[in-house]
Amino acid sequence: MKLKPLTDLEWVALARFGDPFRPVLQGIHVRADRVEATDSHRLHMVTGAIQRELTTPGVFSYRKPALGDPIEGKFPITDQVIPACDWKPQQVESHHLVKVRALCRAGMAANRELGQKTWFVGLTAKDGGRTVLDPSFVYDITRMTETFPIYVWAEASLKPLRWQIGEADGTKLAWRTAVLMPVRALVENGPQKILDLDPYVETA
Repeated sequence: MKLKPLTDLEWVALARFGDPFRPVLQGIHVRADRVEATDSHRLHMVTGAIQRELTTPGVFSYRKPALGDPIEGKFPITDQVIPACDWKPQQVESHHLVKVRALCRAGMAANRELGQKTWFVGLTAKDGGRTVLDPSFVYDITRMTETFPIYVWAEASLKPLRWQIGEADGTKLAWRTAVLMPVRALVENGPQKILDLDPYVETA
């Protein structure tokens, strides 16, 4: 299945929170160094060319395809959840990306049918630790441009997982970074089903 490529702003908007009682998390945060959104379980942020287009700092509502009115309130400090990692850019081939999407779609469909989240995506870090993730979050990360993206993640298990994505041709200095919080309770209690991501994406 071929997805329609998302703009930087559309991709950031995927991480917004839908609860009307926390309006600041329904918006997109424009900073001097990046544009970001979070639902407290994941963070999507973009640096690069988008900063030259959005120059007014603050939190704004999102009305596709552009920002809307300002939202009052203090946006969470997100710097502390971004794990530092010594990473080397690694290109993921398009056929791997298709398999990742198919895997995540299977988990999402199973969860919809059950009416609850019991299917998850599993990833083994280099340190041998197992990380369990929400398949819808992983699926959203893959919604990139038509060029092949680059994925990188931190190696520590049971800590926020950092993915960085850049244009494969290197001509656009726009980087998309996603930070996902592992599903800790499910690691302890054991979910009904973990979909193994390891055969589809190299982590070296």
